[in-house]
Amino acid sequence: MMYTLRKAARPFFLESDDERDFVNANRENFDFSGLPGNASIDLELLGHCGSHFTVDVADVDQAIDERSHLAFCPIQGVFGSANALFIGFGTPNVFLMAPEQGKWQKFTAFMFWRQRSYVANIADRMQVGVYFELRDLPDEAIAAIKWEMETQKGARTASCANANAKVLDRAGFTCGGKSLRHVYRPSRLAAMIWEHGLEYQGKPVAIRFIRTSESIGSHFKAVWLKELTSFCRMVKKQFARHNTSATAQAPKFDTIPSSRGMSVEHWQRGERTTVRISRPSWLGVWLSFMLGQYPIFGADMPEMDAPELATPLQSFPGKLDRVTKLKKYILFSRPVIWLVRRHLAKTNDSHQNVPRRAAVEMLRRGQSSAPFKYNVVITGREVLITRLTNDHPLLSWILSKHVMMSGYSPDVRFAGEVWRNEGDTFVSLNDNSGTYKPDAGRLSAAAAHLSRAFELEVRPSPAL
Repeated sequence: MMYTLRKAARPFFLESDDERDFVNANRENFDFSGLPGNASIDLELLGHCGSHFTVDVADVDQAIDERSHLAFCPIQGVFGSANALFIGFGTPNVFLMAPEQGKWQKFTAFMFWRQRSYVANIADRMQVGVYFELRDLPDEAIAAIKWEMETQKGARTASCANANAKVLDRAGFTCGGKSLRHVYRPSRLAAMIWEHGLEYQGKPVAIRFIRTSESIGSHFKAVWLKELTSFCRMVKKQFARHNTSATAQAPKFDTIPSSRGMSVEHWQRGERTTVRISRPSWLGVWLSFMLGQYPIFGADMPEMDAPELATPLQSFPGKLDRVTKLKKYILFSRPVIWLVRRHLAKTNDSHQNVPRRAAVEMLRRGQSSAPFKYNVVITGREVLITRLTNDHPLLSWILSKHVMMSGYSPDVRFAGEVWRNEGDTFVSLNDNSGTYKPDAGRLSAAAAHLSRAFELEVRPSPAL
């Protein structure tokens, strides 16, 4: 499946603002064929290039190659089918892999004309990263890619991204109607395809986005940092080669076990809703690049019928102490919240016709000893959530505050935290919000409301 955004190509991380929200009708059924048992679905954002539903296989078995010191994973732990053709984005290596009699032919190239490109037959492993799978290609398109891989091998190129872009270009592929032959940076190639998709001889190509990294944003942030240091790394490789033991071997992987996977039926049946994810301004992209991404996810909700949720909550209620006054009138004052949201959540991408039950499948699971929590705000029309992270606890606390999510909406009915643990068939909800301070009655009513809306048990779990 491919979602095509509507803006013209611009450099990655330097997009201009667009006041219009992006809407993806998403009328087709989600395609889960050829995926392993441990896959799940997430909605991911890439800078200002928009959002896509991506396949999360981050818990696939991984190992470090002692020769290259790069992380590798088994191909069939990511692609359940041996017929997958895809563009791989490591950190920062770009490579094309085409199926060939139960194996894959891998096209590998190097930066700064350092080595000649080559084609290798790969049986079981690839670099950990992000993969753009080209789906339902006609036989002549696959043959054209393989032909160009063979034609281009032995050449020295400016970058691995440019070499792979030339293979696609000469095989008859375009991106947003434009040639790829002048693309040199991996992040730029990924951003163009993410935003505009690919065409083969003028016809759109279906693309499925798959990741084995923590997130799309964090992966390409690492890629971009590698690009900044590419010349220094090339010099180091040429003149300060590290010694590799003669006994060093490539990692080997056992038979891929079947583990927890997504519930496919939840993505193909049931009542539908619209799911949104906030998109930053160009300045917000840079702030996210430095501070981390804190997108706000939203989903439409059915009408409320609980009297406990009938009246809106007031932000910072009751008598305020000095610390709370500092929060309300300075740190999280209305002008500050407006300014931050203006850049970190300037517009929204809307994905329509998403099954309600499937929206819950996108919650990342944690362990009971270390749950992966989200802040949640419920209004009369929608539910909003944003991820809490441990990478930058102070920034996470600031940028995921309930009032930051609500933007001082006058229609907040509940605020707290939500999470789902590995193996649980239910979602947990608490009332941990110092900004709105919901009572126990609202917590129970909110849990019941979410249970009805998303066709899954939501258990109230009062904050300690």
